[in-house]
Amino acid sequence: MKIHKQKDLTKQKEVTLLTMFERFNNNNNNNNNNTNTPH
Repeated sequence: MKIHKQKDLTKQKEVTLLTMFERFNNNNNNNNNNTNTPH
């Protein structure tokens, strides 16, 4: 039972990290788009 709980926690951490990473990438893409747009 304890091992199963630990597994779930690890999975949750992975998902959280992935979400943060995706958000970071999206921010970078938005910044690049803004920079490359001619004014």
